[in-house]
Amino acid sequence: MSEAPDPAAAMAACAEEAVATARSRFDVELDYSLESVKALDRLMDRQHRQIPQGLSRLIRKGPTDETLRIYSQLWGAYLGEVIRRLWGGEWSRPDDGIFAGLYVLTVRDNQLAPAAKAHKRLTNGAEDNVWSYLAVLHELLNPPESPT
Repeated sequence: MSEAPDPAAAMAACAEEAVATARSRFDVELDYSLESVKALDRLMDRQHRQIPQGLSRLIRKGPTDETLRIYSQLWGAYLGEVIRRLWGGEWSRPDDGIFAGLYVLTVRDNQLAPAAKAHKRLTNGAEDNVWSYLAVLHELLNPPESPT
């Protein structure tokens, strides 16, 4: 029986695969900068628009659930690595709780599931914009200083 991979190493490798996939399949450069999350969100918006909505689902085939899972994991790993590089944090893969089996990034006692956020962005569209998500995290992780 093989041992489970180290979550930090697995997510770093997955994020690198996301960078390569964005470049080769979508002609998008991702460099782990804060600004690159805007490019990631535009890429994910393009993918979302390829998913048939409403009655068009009966006529036009969209990506399979497996394809959505793969892209959610890729883009989520990349998003998580950007977050980790900005604010620190540690990857884990809990065996129980609401995040059981998912790769989770814990940053200052906050558990984040970037792949779940990426999946929402791909399936729900702009209402789950990942750039806006980073703005919310910025407020959470960089609270204003209290007056003295």
